[in-house]
Amino acid sequence: MTALLAGGLTACSHSPGQNFGTVSGVAEPCAGVFRLGQAQVTVDASHDGRTVKSERVVIRQPHGSPYRLTLRAAVYVISAPAAYLPAQTVSVRAGGTTTVNFRPSCK
Repeated sequence: MTALLAGGLTACSHSPGQNFGTVSGVAEPCAGVFRLGQAQVTVDASHDGRTVKSERVVIRQPHGSPYRLTLRAAVYVISAPAAYLPAQTVSVRAGGTTTVNFRPSCK
């Protein structure tokens, strides 16, 4: 019985990094003319209607700047309100990377 219990506990344990994945991409604001280094976009990850992680992206390149969110494996809604594009629902898988770009065409 002790061996079964110990084996069951080992099977259920995991290291913290194993349940995380990444959402990354490029974000830029929906703006006409903006100065590089001054324009910003915030990318949000929501789970069950609650924002769980945000990253502020300072635009340093003419066509947006990269962002990267490390999230627990689950389904999230990824949004960037300043881009004026629809949010995207993504499934984050442990050890995986999902790409979501926010590149508006409103310039």
